[in-house]
Amino acid sequence: MSQKIDGYRELDTVELKLINNLKSFERLLVELVDEVNAHNRSLASPNGGTPAGDDLLVDSQAGRWASIARTHFEQGCMALTRAVAKPVNR
Repeated sequence: MSQKIDGYRELDTVELKLINNLKSFERLLVELVDEVNAHNRSLASPNGGTPAGDDLLVDSQAGRWASIARTHFEQGCMALTRAVAKPVNR
């Protein structure tokens, strides 16, 4: 039984496997970003307090860079998925 997604050509089993592998890899990358954020939070407030001054600036910069990394990982995985799926232009 074959299912077609509107706007995409029919994918073969190799392509479906590649896309599923990409989706799994993307989940691992997102989990890694979450681990980095958790690590940075534990360093910024080891006693449960809130960071202040320079510590707050470093913490916010680390969070920003982690957010940028997450976005780029998601964009990269999406681009690679499209390279496999080759959506039909209309």
